Amino acid sequence: GGLEAKIEELVVKVSDLDKKGAEVGLTSQEVDNRKEFFGVLWKLLKSKEVLMFQRSRSKWLKEEDANTKFFHGSVKSRLKSNFISALWVDDV
Repeated sequence: GGLEAKIEELVVKVSDLDKKGAEVGLTSQEVDNRKEFFGVLWKLLKSKEVLMFQRSRSKWLKEEDANTKFFHGSVKSRLKSNFISALWVDDV
């Protein structure tokens, strides 16, 4: 729980360390903290991405794809327009 809050907190921490680093520099402890914060932030963002993907798949499975009829119609239309019923070679 609170994934968004954790992400926002880590973004603020990393941003503050970046600002401090640009102004006066960072100690080795602060550099290590920034690396750790950034690593945790990266993992949280990836888990958020996976969670959003799972939610979308779950919704798709539950509600089915609303565009299925449209896409099948598009494929059939494409097949009809690409179909070659005969070839003319030297007027034959």
